[in-house]
Amino acid sequence: MAKIFILLANFIWLGAASPAVKVTVTPSATFHPGAVRVTARIVPDERNRHICIGYDGPSYRRSCDPIEGAERKVTFEQTYKSIPPGEYHAFAELFQVLPNKAIHVETAFKVLGDEPDP
Repeated sequence: MAKIFILLANFIWLGAASPAVKVTVTPSATFHPGAVRVTARIVPDERNRHICIGYDGPSYRRSCDPIEGAERKVTFEQTYKSIPPGEYHAFAELFQVLPNKAIHVETAFKVLGDEPDP
């Protein structure tokens, strides 16, 4: 019985690897001309080179920071103000080398208010 428990515990531990990057947005809904804060957290890794965070929807904003491998900070935040009303996706893109790859994660948020006339 103890062997089965140890095997199961090892399987769960190995399968529960944390993602290289996570993104959150606060608040998840706001009124125009409110502001949102996009926060990305990364796992330190020598392959990390830069990270971009922002939002996409009726309007688009993005900002990028270089990362110096595993010695760089792990939390990146950006506050965006006066976002037009609509439905958006906040995103984080982590760029790594060896092999070259981009890891993209996103989460939804809304800005409530009257839509401008076309």
